Amino acid sequence: MNFSYSLFPNKINKDIQDYFNKLPEDDLLHRLHAIFLIALGWNCSTVASYYKKSVRTIHNWVNTVNESGIESLKTAYRSGRPSQLTDFDKKQLKLDLRVQKFMITIRAPGM
Repeated sequence: MNFSYSLFPNKINKDIQDYFNKLPEDDLLHRLHAIFLIALGWNCSTVASYYKKSVRTIHNWVNTVNESGIESLKTAYRSGRPSQLTDFDKKQLKLDLRVQKFMITIRAPGM
């Protein structure tokens, strides 16, 4: 059985990219795939344009793998800024947003 996607290449490409972006650790998967493409002989500028990254970023990924191995492509844990909201505040905000959304939905058709 021969499958051909030549009729919808842009749609298939977008679907694959969308799926790729929804996977956990998508940064790592993108980096691994970029390195894989380089290993297959793609040039850095083509890979960079595919992933909408700079050529310098792709070079950095390649150098990182060459110097420290594939494990070094993982994104380091970043704790970020501590939340200013308490757990109670977060629950209250979530409830308020739901009520507001409901009220907008009720008013929208008749406005």
